[in-house]
Amino acid sequence: MTRCAHLERRGGVPVVVVDVADWLDASTAPGVADVLGRALDGAPAEVVVDLTATEMVDPFALGVLARAEGRARRQGTVVRLAGANARVRRVRDLVGLEQRLPDLEEVPT
Repeated sequence: MTRCAHLERRGGVPVVVVDVADWLDASTAPGVADVLGRALDGAPAEVVVDLTATEMVDPFALGVLARAEGRARRQGTVVRLAGANARVRRVRDLVGLEQRLPDLEEVPT
């Protein structure tokens, strides 16, 4: 479930952090898509999807993240994942999205 999205600044650059909790799957992906869409409406320099509290991601939900990344790329915004556990990274890598949805070492604070 998506808990919130908030704007941060790193080095004066606007960064939107989208917090995702629990499972990210077909039942929760529409809510995440909505929050990501609203985050991208503001055309920030970067969107960080915080998966620290996310236990598992399924391929359907990764498709939602990939579509958001495509929109972001077209408008000049970078999308990165932060806090993804090994299981989440493995699914992302299996579907071939490691280049489009790279890891960020830590969540912006």
